[in-house]
Amino acid sequence: MAKRLDSTQIRIGVLSETQNDKMAKKMRETARKNGLNLTTIKVVYSLEPAMEGQSKPLPSIVTVPAAAGLACATCFVKEFQKR
Repeated sequence: MAKRLDSTQIRIGVLSETQNDKMAKKMRETARKNGLNLTTIKVVYSLEPAMEGQSKPLPSIVTVPAAAGLACATCFVKEFQKR
């Protein structure tokens, strides 16, 4: 969640829904090459476009990575409860 400032833009979804994320783009390409269904791969992503400019260290407000981590934990618990 580097280069992001708005923790309210964090979403849980599937890989095919992601946008504004270079890592997710690379993951989609790799998944397609390996014949994986993008609608079955769960991800946590931000709708917020990455900030331009400074590249090192990767800037973000502390709440954004924390919110992403909490979203991951929530997703895991929900999946675990289904089983």
